[in-house]
Amino acid sequence: MDVNPKHTTARKSEGVKEFYLWGMIPAKHTVQVDSQLLKSGGSEFSNISFGTYKTTRDTWMAILSFGLYTPVHYFVEAHSDEGLIRE
Repeated sequence: MDVNPKHTTARKSEGVKEFYLWGMIPAKHTVQVDSQLLKSGGSEFSNISFGTYKTTRDTWMAILSFGLYTPVHYFVEAHSDEGLIRE
């Protein structure tokens, strides 16, 4: 996917979703990508990417709870215009 030439700023937003019972509950998690990107600033976005990762703490939490609690971190990255950064 190409980046719009007007979109000169890289934006990133991160969050965490919690799973229970070895990741079976809930069966489906929803991430509102537009809301996540708007928190990072800008008003138009291109070249959007999404991914998940586990931290060392996440791994230990899953081990110590025998898989009953499994947090998963996610990130949303995109390029955007020079809009205001919202906190």
